[in-house]
Amino acid sequence: MLGAIGFYYLNNIFLPVKFKGFLEEKATEFLHRPVTIGAIRFKLLNNVIIENVKIHRKHQPDQIFAKFDHASFNILLIAFLKQKIIIIPTLKINAPYIYALRKQDTTWNFSDLQETHSTPSSMNKEIPPLIIKQLIIKNGNVEYTDFSQMKEFFESFKSINADITLNLNKTVQFEGSAHAVHRNSSFIANGYYDISTQKIISKMSLTNVYFARYFSLFYPNPSIRFSDGIIASAKINLSHQRQGPLQIKGNFILNDTHAIIGDNKHLTGNITANNAVISLHNKILKASGSINIPSAKLLLPNQTILQGDLNADITSLVIKDNTVSSEGKIHLKHALLEIDKNTHFEGNITSQLDALHIAENTLTIKGGLSVDKTLLKLASGQSIEGQLTTTATQFTYHFNEQSPSMNLKTALTLNETEIILDKGFIIQGDLNSSELNLTSEKNKWNLNSQIKSENLNISLKEKNFQGHPEIKITYQYTSDDKPKHNYTATAILTTGTLTGIPSLNEIHEIEGKITLKPDEIHTEELNLISQEAHLKLSGNLNNFAEPTLDLNVSSDNLDLTHMAKLFSNHLDKFNINISGIATAQGHYKGLALTPQDADITVTAQLNNATISDEKGAHTVNYLSGDLHYSKDLLSWKNLIGTYRDKSYTLNGHVENFSRPALITDVSSEDLAFSSKIKLLHSAIRILEAKGNYAHSSFDLKGDMHFKGSEHTEFDLRGLVVFDLKDMPTFFPNLKNKVAHLNPIGQLSAEGLAKGTLQDWHNWQMTFDARSAQMTIGKIPFYDILFQFEQNDQNINKLNVSSHIYDGEININTSFDLRDKDLPGRMQLNIAGLDLELYRKEQKIKNRHLAGKLNIHANLKGPVLQHNELHGTASVSITDGFLGQLIPQLDKAYFTSATGDFTIRNKKLFTKNTRAYSQTMDLKAEGWIGFDKTIDFMIYPDYSKLEFAQTDKLKFDPSFLLKEVINIKCTGTINKRNCRGDTSPGKVIGQTTDILKEGIKGIGGILEDLF
Repeated sequence: MLGAIGFYYLNNIFLPVKFKGFLEEKATEFLHRPVTIGAIRFKLLNNVIIENVKIHRKHQPDQIFAKFDHASFNILLIAFLKQKIIIIPTLKINAPYIYALRKQDTTWNFSDLQETHSTPSSMNKEIPPLIIKQLIIKNGNVEYTDFSQMKEFFESFKSINADITLNLNKTVQFEGSAHAVHRNSSFIANGYYDISTQKIISKMSLTNVYFARYFSLFYPNPSIRFSDGIIASAKINLSHQRQGPLQIKGNFILNDTHAIIGDNKHLTGNITANNAVISLHNKILKASGSINIPSAKLLLPNQTILQGDLNADITSLVIKDNTVSSEGKIHLKHALLEIDKNTHFEGNITSQLDALHIAENTLTIKGGLSVDKTLLKLASGQSIEGQLTTTATQFTYHFNEQSPSMNLKTALTLNETEIILDKGFIIQGDLNSSELNLTSEKNKWNLNSQIKSENLNISLKEKNFQGHPEIKITYQYTSDDKPKHNYTATAILTTGTLTGIPSLNEIHEIEGKITLKPDEIHTEELNLISQEAHLKLSGNLNNFAEPTLDLNVSSDNLDLTHMAKLFSNHLDKFNINISGIATAQGHYKGLALTPQDADITVTAQLNNATISDEKGAHTVNYLSGDLHYSKDLLSWKNLIGTYRDKSYTLNGHVENFSRPALITDVSSEDLAFSSKIKLLHSAIRILEAKGNYAHSSFDLKGDMHFKGSEHTEFDLRGLVVFDLKDMPTFFPNLKNKVAHLNPIGQLSAEGLAKGTLQDWHNWQMTFDARSAQMTIGKIPFYDILFQFEQNDQNINKLNVSSHIYDGEININTSFDLRDKDLPGRMQLNIAGLDLELYRKEQKIKNRHLAGKLNIHANLKGPVLQHNELHGTASVSITDGFLGQLIPQLDKAYFTSATGDFTIRNKKLFTKNTRAYSQTMDLKAEGWIGFDKTIDFMIYPDYSKLEFAQTDKLKFDPSFLLKEVINIKCTGTINKRNCRGDTSPGKVIGQTTDILKEGIKGIGGILEDLF
């Protein structure tokens, strides 16, 4: 009964009234804040139960600082110790609430409690020490506001559950969880706290934690902060010791991270960290581990951006104030560094960092670097691509807003390189530099390096160079200046190949030293092989867009076949081919793409060269001498060659290639020739062509037009002096036919000719040829005149006139060229030919032959078929002496003869040929064949005969009749067969022989000539 009364008194009077009031008073005094307790009860099982406890804010009594709905605990008072101790084995608090406020001065809204608790007081001496063995919190709530951050911070933590146990070894073991309302975050932790060392060690699991909101709470360093970032998940081990570092180890994923380093450096991306170790102490952050940041982006001052997929094995990362230092291995895939709006770098970067340091305005990197698929792009299309590897790299970048700068020193290998300096100017290959210095400042880049390449390829538009050079380069790029590029590169070449130079095809085996500057390449001496010739070069190439050459070239074995291709635009006009070897020296000044417009000079010494026409029909061999080519002038001096087994020497030149003029002298054993010829499009104009060949000479002018290979039109005029001695030379087909005539003399012919060379039937020609004296077949001709006229496929005039043995000879002919047999007409007139002069000069057998010979003949028929000629002829001899043809008649001296002939069927027919004397006449009829066969009957006429007898001569007419009447002559003129006295046959033979031989001889001469 007493127990029941006591329990009733404790629960209904002492605890809810007296002890509750005591606790409220003492708690208010201790906490300096109003404290109210809703109720205190005691249960046998739970011991003390306190409900609805509220602690009001110090300066805002109407606001709650902390509260809880329900708390229960039991009390164990240990009195046998020197000092009494109150032990609470288990304290359970349900739905506690705390409002935590951090002020701008970093003090808390409960900082005064810490000061009070640490200061001894009389109350502390009266109340025995309190030890809570276990604290269990259920469904707690904390509202946290922080004004010490750059931005006001507020967070509400709900569903806080905790189990905290004090162990005998002075450690506090705990486990718990919480939920942050603002980002729906969750926290789970367990661990222990060492009271003696004030060290806490905990394992934590975080989900969807707004990391950016909490970072500054743990690392209040304004030099590094997070404007955004969420811990998507994290499993970490945390340790911290009072006045010591906060250390975090584990794996975590941070999404939407935005870190701000200093005032103007930003890092964004989603971060995955494995085996991370993070230490925070005295505003120094240290870290290590493996980090993966896909699409990482680092924003640096002056709009400089570095981004890519980052994978890093960090052995050391230190962030202190406004500096970042790091060591480790970094791989940045799809890296992009945008230095400014005109310059950016791309690639997959792998770096072994010996040191990385980011200060307030400086980035410093030391170590090795490998970049796959490198791409550096500058303004106006300049770029560098390749596989980059560096060792002993030192890189410094200053983020100065007014004047950003960079410095790079490294040993570099750049494989599969493609460098584009200007449009069309590309460098490719593998490059190796044992020492490279690259700096930039104020939009200005400077590069100094020594580079080796095993497979360098440089191309400029369609021109290409390949080789293995050693290069020393100094390069400067300034985006605001003109020119933007300024560089000097000196290359030592051991082997090289150049292609794409117009007309040169491939240039190879290039050796020597060249210097490359903007729009300029210079060499003192360069050895190479081009067109199968070993060449030495010196000079400059300027203006890469439209290359201009100022180049000296020399060679001791120049192949003229290949050399001629350089001048094909000019040589094609001549339709000639050149081959052979020469020693040459040349100078080229002008555009490389248009050699036809360049200022080119070439001096060559030919040795056993050959020049031929397009078809090879005309070839000059064994050609030697000096050639000189300059703009619009190709000249030759002492040029000696063999043409058709004859040696010729030439001196001359071709000038003005747009309208070429060929001026040359040619000499040989029997030729002296000079000419001046204009070469037009498909035509030549002969301004002058004169000289001597053998014993003849010529002086010609005119034009020739070439219309295809088989149509050549000519229009020529001039003077030709032809020596008949040269007839076998000019007309070799007539050599045997005219040899017995032994023609002697010169013809001076002047006239013109026009037509198509291959169609002589349609030529239009006219000329007159004159000679003071000629001898043909030992017959002299004087005052000779040839007249020729051809048009409309007719030879209208082929006339010959001359004086012969004090007589005149005239031959007038015409032919129809439309018929292949050349049908025509011929008129022959011989008047007053003195037979006595003929006899004396020709020394014929008739020692007394004299008289005037007259012949008139008209012939028709085909010239080329002379057996078909037909016509008439008349012959007369007057005032002469034919001889005493009949010895028995001493007074019968024949002084004249006449005859008419009809020419047909290859024969000369006559019915009235007569020989006259004072005493008698002889009459003949019959024919003479073109083959000299004869068939004649000779009849004496006795009407003039005087019959007389003297002492010396007893003349019997019957004897005469018996001997000479009806004499028949057959056979040939040279071998006659006459029955009876043959004396009259001699007369006939001699007379007809003169006629026939005269006609045939003159006719034969005309035939041979024309």
